[in-house]
Amino acid sequence: AFEVPAVVFSVTPRAAARGGGTVVRVSGAHIPRDAARVCAFGDDGDAHADVIAVSSALALCESPAAAELSAGAALRISLDDSRGAWSETAATVARIDRPVVYASFPRRVAEAGGALLEVHGASFARAGGDDADACVFGAVRPVVGRAVGDELVECVSPAAAAGAGRFVSVTSCEDDRLVADGNGLVDVVVAPTLAAAFPTRGPAAGGVRLVVVVDGDVETDAG
Repeated sequence: AFEVPAVVFSVTPRAAARGGGTVVRVSGAHIPRDAARVCAFGDDGDAHADVIAVSSALALCESPAAAELSAGAALRISLDDSRGAWSETAATVARIDRPVVYASFPRRVAEAGGALLEVHGASFARAGGDDADACVFGAVRPVVGRAVGDELVECVSPAAAAGAGRFVSVTSCEDDRLVADGNGLVDVVVAPTLAAAFPTRGPAAGGVRLVVVVDGDVETDAG
């Protein structure tokens, strides 16, 4: 049977860590839902990564490590499979050294989204300037954030399925350019619900110690 080759139009973000681990969104056409399909990184295609085919026009893959490449080196991305059918076209990303995200707070957010998240790192302004103003939660599309300073970006968590962690990176809202990623892991959990409260009544003047029992496990600021 005749198979239309996959076509790659673009990739985001347009920069990836030399140490690997950047989730790359590959936009194109005729992308099959094929378990043998891989992302091929580099002109020779020696570095491969598994593909998650979201649709015929979108695939996700995680960039492999390429520490031997110099900072700023362009890397060609195409789609391949076990039968050697390569994409008609390919897009490129740049391998960069950059500041790193070293923590995020809270570490757990509700699956419905809406939590104010603090993404902590270093030298965001040096790497992205005023454009370090968006957050990416794993493979979820970027959400607009606010650059508070050189070491902090705030953003609101998007809705996501519970039961899995998401690595948070900082990007440019204007052009999807990666500014920093690293250790900003956030766990998505089921939002807590009120299970019980004791005592069930008290004096109008207040002052009674109240015990609240909840189901769920979302981290909050005790302050």
